[in-house]
Amino acid sequence: MFRPSLGWSALAQQHVTELARASLARQGHQVERLLVTPTAFNTVLWRVVVVTPEGYLEGFRSLRDRSPDLRFDAFARGVEWRDRLRGHWPVERMEWFARGFIKLHEREGRVLLSDLRMGQEPYYTFTFPVAQRQGAGLARIERPPLMGQRPDVERALPWLWRRMWGEEVAPPR
Repeated sequence: MFRPSLGWSALAQQHVTELARASLARQGHQVERLLVTPTAFNTVLWRVVVVTPEGYLEGFRSLRDRSPDLRFDAFARGVEWRDRLRGHWPVERMEWFARGFIKLHEREGRVLLSDLRMGQEPYYTFTFPVAQRQGAGLARIERPPLMGQRPDVERALPWLWRRMWGEEVAPPR
């Protein structure tokens, strides 16, 4: 059975994907992977994640935006950590599971791995400590515990509402 809401979502996602691809091409970004997903509670505001050779980009597109271009913020993906953790099963498995939409970053002496598909910068639902600094080396954590983060709802919801209606406001970071 066809559900109109599913049809609407697919059409909206396709529209935003086309706008994102055109905008990325005009801005000269090299795209390795592209993900377009609706933000929480709606299909009017969409989150766009782009994996590039240098890192990743995150942008938001409301169907009420007037400009054809998306504005992207650039972030590091932790390529230097990826090289140091090559062969580490939790990192390899998450990279496979997330289809390459991961980032590695250091915080308080720990190397954290985040799935970029769920959440938005800097708050990711699936974040795991995969290594601990030990002097100049790293001690790999074989069974990383989940330590996901959630945004401050008092800041996130007003931003979501304003951005959804096409107001160009920076996301809460």
